[in-house]
Amino acid sequence: MCLAARLRPAGKAVSAAPSAAPSAAAAPSAAAPPPRRHSLERAFGVLLSVNFLVFWAVPIFGMGQAYHLGLKHVLRPLYDRLDRSAALRRFAAAYVYNKPAHADFAATAVLTFLSTTVAFGVALRYQLVHGHLPWALHAAYNCAWVGIGGRMMGSAYTFAHKEGHNGVLYQRWVRRTVGNLFENWVGLLYGNVPYNFTTSHNHIHHALDGGKGDTFYCYDLDRSSLSDFMLYQRRIFLHMAGLSSLRYFRLRGMHKQERLLARGCAIFWLAFPLPL
Repeated sequence: MCLAARLRPAGKAVSAAPSAAPSAAAAPSAAAPPPRRHSLERAFGVLLSVNFLVFWAVPIFGMGQAYHLGLKHVLRPLYDRLDRSAALRRFAAAYVYNKPAHADFAATAVLTFLSTTVAFGVALRYQLVHGHLPWALHAAYNCAWVGIGGRMMGSAYTFAHKEGHNGVLYQRWVRRTVGNLFENWVGLLYGNVPYNFTTSHNHIHHALDGGKGDTFYCYDLDRSSLSDFMLYQRRIFLHMAGLSSLRYFRLRGMHKQERLLARGCAIFWLAFPLPL
């Protein structure tokens, strides 16, 4: 993965790169862009970093520390009790998941879904009734979004990733009605374009093993450079937004994946925010 690649010593950047992918897949920055374009790309990366520091760094740090410095002694026994619930596991195994072993996901999935929808519902109702969101409620929502110990944020991403990899994770009635709950529904509140894992993650990132052509390829960047990290910020944003992946699919004639991801982009960028 790219994160692991960034943690390797900078001097081994070339030797650490995986074997070259087919020539049709060129690295995103194979042809060096003009200096002005690089400056604009870095500036965009700076904006993304500022957004993280202003809105998300404190909730992530604070919710993590709140769990480790005390709340885990109260909340962990309650979670363990729910996780060991025979009734919940029987229900999940009989009506939700294809394999009984996947009932292990049930407790965390239920808590993540409830926490996310309740937090969003409270914030949305307040805005509809009062016409604005006070900063205190905004901050509270961001903390709920992260979750105690980062559990909600981590679980939402983990389940979306799992659903994208396992097309038969759920029973047929769930697949035909709800579909991938976290990838395509809950993920809307976590910056995940619907079908992003099913399409770009599987057919680009894993198909190329993170090598050249991957839409968040990072071996061409200096991992000891803050300036290059700003370039990476922009690159990963374009991947998560679905834009660079759409271009990849279109150029390679992968029309099935392109249409599915385009549908997800339309939901994420148009259908979901417009009513709000």
